[in-house]
Amino acid sequence: METAEAKRKLLKYLSMNQSIVWFPEGTWNLTPNLLMLPMKWGIIEVADQANAQIIPVVLDFNRAENVCRVKFADPIAGNVFKDKTEAIRLLRDTMSSLRWEMISNKPVLSRAEADFEMPQSEIKKSIAEYSALDWEYEKSCIYVPPNHIAPYMAFEHLRDLIPCRENAFLLSPAKKCQ
Repeated sequence: METAEAKRKLLKYLSMNQSIVWFPEGTWNLTPNLLMLPMKWGIIEVADQANAQIIPVVLDFNRAENVCRVKFADPIAGNVFKDKTEAIRLLRDTMSSLRWEMISNKPVLSRAEADFEMPQSEIKKSIAEYSALDWEYEKSCIYVPPNHIAPYMAFEHLRDLIPCRENAFLLSPAKKCQ
């Protein structure tokens, strides 16, 4: 469905006093170090045009226990929607804070106990549970921030480094700051 068409339908439902559940990040977050994917401000435009409020909510599904935790924030409404950039930043920050609060209540996990294969196994389980999922399409929708450098690419230049006295500090162990 085209974005303009979707917005028209959403505005129609809101004009009939219907509630809408909107997942503004638009796709799965596949990296454990990014709590929320960047968001587009269509949700802000629709809320502003409909004079509606946005109630931020985050979900945390624990597959092993078959439990879904939910956390809500106070509604966002009014003049904040006039500045789309500020409004989407507020919404994203609010949702990220909710997510962080959920994560901070989980038991501490040491690196030695971490299962680094878990995200991939979770993806495979989700795909198996939902046969209509087109994984190739999903991968094509994963947001990649502009000028994004993958972690391995950040140190790619070190492969060509010829160690000498002038660059030895790059290869030495990190020292504690005083």
